[in-house]
Amino acid sequence: MDENMEKRTTDSFAGCLSVLTSKTTDGTLANFARWEPWHGRFGLNHPWNKYLQIGELLRQLATFVISFEVCLQSEKKVSAKYLVTVGINEHYETTCSLLAYTMRELGDRIYKMARYDQEGEAVTSKLRTLRSELCSQMPLSNQNGGTNGGETPSSLYVLAEIVDKVEEIVREVDKFGKTAGYTRK
Repeated sequence: MDENMEKRTTDSFAGCLSVLTSKTTDGTLANFARWEPWHGRFGLNHPWNKYLQIGELLRQLATFVISFEVCLQSEKKVSAKYLVTVGINEHYETTCSLLAYTMRELGDRIYKMARYDQEGEAVTSKLRTLRSELCSQMPLSNQNGGTNGGETPSSLYVLAEIVDKVEEIVREVDKFGKTAGYTRK
């Protein structure tokens, strides 16, 4: 079962590589879409630039996710005992599942052309809480540049960056929904 889980994880990280190479495809599709004749709900006023902006944020997120994978692999080799004793593994799992849920929710919003009132605010508040929890686990730096609390896994810092990037994507998708005139559900 452990091998099956590791294969799924590797496949998930491989999906990030395809996101990194999608910039030229996104630009080409948006350029062709601008030249389409008037039809549908948006006419010629569809916010293609917002699509491209969200795509760029997703590529930035993919780089952090790949960095996170590398950090986890190196920490797994070096100090598996440290991660288990501190209980960071469970925290990583809950954090990553919340982030995955948030990204699925954002994809649904764009796909269904809908904006959510309470759910969007709840997700944003959960992300803020998550960020504060992650920051509380990071030791404070002293004047010499060292840390007072001992060693902290570098994956913790990368995970905090991922949370920040997902929060930025949530804001951009909300702006996109307002610009595109998506209905509230």
